[in-house]
Amino acid sequence: MSNVQNGDEGIDMGNNAILQQTNEDQLEKEKLMTEYREELAKIQEDIATLRLVLNDKIKRENELKTLLGISFVDEIKNDLNEGLSSIKSSAAYQKTAQTLSDFTTNLVSNET
Repeated sequence: MSNVQNGDEGIDMGNNAILQQTNEDQLEKEKLMTEYREELAKIQEDIATLRLVLNDKIKRENELKTLLGISFVDEIKNDLNEGLSSIKSSAAYQKTAQTLSDFTTNLVSNET
């Protein structure tokens, strides 16, 4: 019966090793999760600070625009003009414009 006892002791030692490893893994996981929480809190604090700074910059931008006489309508006009200019300078627009021009030329010449 001592062989059976020795076998049981081996199983118990194996189980203890597995439990110990599981506990170590759990502690490591908890430590990692704590680090993640701390990093998240730091990032959220940084984001809050950046938002405050950005809001202050936006307020100052608006004050300067008012002092310079730049209105909301002027900004929209400027944005639209820049957008149209950007579109007109794109390769796709140039190719489409050329194709339409060629088509119109061919259509007119076919009518006569």
